[in-house]
Amino acid sequence: MIKDFIPTNVSLWIVNFKRREVCDNTIKMWLDSYPFETVNVISNFTETTLDDFSANLKSKIKLYHNCRNNSYVGSLAECWNQCYINTFEHKNYCICSQDDVVIKPGWDKIITDNLNRFDTFFAPQGDVTHLQTVDGFKKVGWWDINFRTTSYQEMDYYTRCLLYNKKRISISDVHNGNVFCNNEIGLNQFWIHIPNSNDPVKLAQHGINNSSQYDVYFNKYGVRIPYDKIPTPRYKAIDYCPEFSARIGLI
Repeated sequence: MIKDFIPTNVSLWIVNFKRREVCDNTIKMWLDSYPFETVNVISNFTETTLDDFSANLKSKIKLYHNCRNNSYVGSLAECWNQCYINTFEHKNYCICSQDDVVIKPGWDKIITDNLNRFDTFFAPQGDVTHLQTVDGFKKVGWWDINFRTTSYQEMDYYTRCLLYNKKRISISDVHNGNVFCNNEIGLNQFWIHIPNSNDPVKLAQHGINNSSQYDVYFNKYGVRIPYDKIPTPRYKAIDYCPEFSARIGLI
């Protein structure tokens, strides 16, 4: 069993857009399930402050702001890259979470029981929640920021995970026709996504230029999902931070 999965070596990141109560609940469930030292919150709304969170959570939160127009809810690809760049020089494990996730205690045992087998873990769908290790990052690299909204960036990352590190990737993904499921280990019973279908933020995220993201994927791989064979990208993903990539040993 891997023994370095400990609070001082694990970084938790949550992406938020204005929804205080939803994010508070997600933060609380993460903290109830594991003794994280800090909860890092990336706010995609520039006016958010620590006072927007529950008083009993403030001491655990470190708040980061994305400098962008407040009407623009993407890009999650950029957010996940920010999580990596602020984690992997100091810690080996990066957990990335959206702000509307139900977390049940016990997920950490599944992770520690399987870290000798897998580098990267996705559940329950899309990029709602994933855990990346520094070894997994070195093999697969950055998220592609060409995917500018909130669609298909995870399908691109899945594809590269399956191309470059398939045997060491665990993916649970129920909303893409199970195309990407690989080495499932039951993590989707502990990381659960229950979004509010009437939430205006979610409706906005899924309504902004999603069709253009299909075209970005097609232009990159020359196929549409579902595909018969894992495609090879026509171009290499943008190196989000070349200096960091060289320093960390990105393959």
